Amino acid sequence: MQRVQDGDLSGQWSPRTTDEFLDIGNGFNRMLEGLRERQVIRHTFGRFVSPQIAEVVLSGRMPLLGERREVTMLFQDIRDFTGISEKMAPEELVDMLNQVFTEIVAAVEAEGGS
Repeated sequence: MQRVQDGDLSGQWSPRTTDEFLDIGNGFNRMLEGLRERQVIRHTFGRFVSPQIAEVVLSGRMPLLGERREVTMLFQDIRDFTGISEKMAPEELVDMLNQVFTEIVAAVEAEGGS
């Protein structure tokens, strides 16, 4: 249990008994599996939205039916992208886009956006 409290979710409890400790051990292992699944979901979801938004959604504090909000959307265009992309190797194009998106995402997140 101490390892789980310290954030290590890799283990499992293997009780060597058939009394109520077996039931506790099985329940603990089910809880541990649920925590591991939640960690995977948080990590995967967090790749697409900010950690703050992922936490709000996963905690259940966001209405799943949606809500009305005033928002600002950024639509980004790269001048002459088609011509540029036709002249580049796929690996170079991906590298260029990663550089562009890294700058855009950093600027948006610096202003509290996602």
